[in-house]
Amino acid sequence: MNDILDTKELNNVNSTVSETKTAVCPTCGDHSEFVLCGVQEWPARVAEAVGLPTTMSVWSCQSCETTLLEPNLHFED
Repeated sequence: MNDILDTKELNNVNSTVSETKTAVCPTCGDHSEFVLCGVQEWPARVAEAVGLPTTMSVWSCQSCETTLLEPNLHFED
């Protein structure tokens, strides 16, 4: 197994504040409210290997319950 992508090194830190934002969901196409689920953190060597930042917010669509990383969403101001 390629140890660069070893999922045992992933660390999911849950958010203690319930934050919401609005966007069009790329999965269901609905104009929906998204709830912050938490923050996904990867070790620097893993993030660099796959071209991602080390930390990204994880959001859940309230219409279809899909969970998405923030770069996949275009929130309204």
